[in-house]
Amino acid sequence: MIKAKLANIVSVINARGGTDKLKDIAFEGVSIDTRTIDKRNLFVAIRGQNNDGHKFISEAIRKGAAAVLAHESYVPLDESEKERIVFVSDTLAALHLLASWWLSQINALKIAVTGTNGKTTTKEMIARVLSRKYKVFRSPGNLNNLYGVPLSIFRMDKSCEVAVFEFGMSTPGEIATLTKLVQPNYGVITNIEAAHLETMLTVEAIAAAKFELPDNMPENGNIFLNIDNKYLRERFSVEKKNRHSFGIREESDFTPERFELNGTGCAKFSIASAGDINLHIPGLHNLYNAIAAVAVGSVAGVRKEDIRTALESFKPVEMRMETVEVAGVTIINDSYNANPSSMKFALETLGGIKSSGRKIAVLGDMFELGEHTKEMHREVGFHASKYRPDFLLTCGRLAENISQGAAEGGCPPQVLKHFASRDEVSVWLLGEVLPGDIVLIKASRGMQFDKIAARLRADLEGRN
Repeated sequence: MIKAKLANIVSVINARGGTDKLKDIAFEGVSIDTRTIDKRNLFVAIRGQNNDGHKFISEAIRKGAAAVLAHESYVPLDESEKERIVFVSDTLAALHLLASWWLSQINALKIAVTGTNGKTTTKEMIARVLSRKYKVFRSPGNLNNLYGVPLSIFRMDKSCEVAVFEFGMSTPGEIATLTKLVQPNYGVITNIEAAHLETMLTVEAIAAAKFELPDNMPENGNIFLNIDNKYLRERFSVEKKNRHSFGIREESDFTPERFELNGTGCAKFSIASAGDINLHIPGLHNLYNAIAAVAVGSVAGVRKEDIRTALESFKPVEMRMETVEVAGVTIINDSYNANPSSMKFALETLGGIKSSGRKIAVLGDMFELGEHTKEMHREVGFHASKYRPDFLLTCGRLAENISQGAAEGGCPPQVLKHFASRDEVSVWLLGEVLPGDIVLIKASRGMQFDKIAARLRADLEGRN
């Protein structure tokens, strides 16, 4: 965790103001949220879209903040508050400058992971593999934006040997800013698909935004690209930095010699860099994530047997193909987020799992898809029809189009059930699921389908 005296950072962040006494104050950790602030933190007042952190400066001080970083236009309420504040022209820029300074104090190999799907799981897999050889820090949860990445950096300590970050984005320029901040030695792009189309408009624009990672990395950096993806294959062909390809279909630097999905939907594969590996996380897409981790681990000098051990012990990240069996019912909770490609991967996984019971897909709205939203939902439904689920439950205004697409693909009417609310979905599931059934639950995060998974699990546990 960052520890410093204000006197040592005021020039770093271009700050002014504050008494001489204040400059002697030391702080530990940085916060932008008074709900989670700890004593002795430096509180940085950020002006966001929904809230202005300056409104909470008094609360931060009351909760024990060592000092406050505020915009130069802020007027302290009283003299005692003034004695806790230093001023800058841009608090977000100062947050980044401070994070860059702290990162410069740590001699670590830095890795950044981005892509439309699989960022978090790939980040976690890479961290698990590299931790077999190094002391590894990984950005917690999905702290992957302009605020989350610097906050992650502040959690690092100087003994860290490797740091693995996740870069997300919703508008152009964000990944460029994060890359300039972190200056990663390794960059990984998992895939490029349709997402955030309300702001990005086209997949080509998404590709350009993702390429801000290699475009802004150090010249001696290493870039890892999934060349089964056409956008990444095209980029690989012209990439000037040290490049490493991975995939399962195109011939690449890291391609499995053979692979298959077993009866639980988990991949078994053999690859020269790590030998035979049996994953315990379902889905073909997680095979891609694992191979990316194999590639990074191999280039970073991790032994084959350590790569294999790390991946075979890997468990799903919460709400990302998180699989549990309760009272004989298998619940696949993939409710963290959704877009057309991840929906299709999840449906393919459900279709490939062997089951003594029925297969039930519970699908909800996918957000931020722009003007082609309805068509993309219908396309997912049509795709679902290929795998003949015993029931396809949909919920949400947009998800009605999934049902329509499934009907167009040949799903019988009795298979399709649309509900107006999550509660209605839960009531149906609680009354219908039987031992042997498999239930896939997936939608965009805003639909809060994790509540369906939690309610179903709790009820089934109560039956035991």
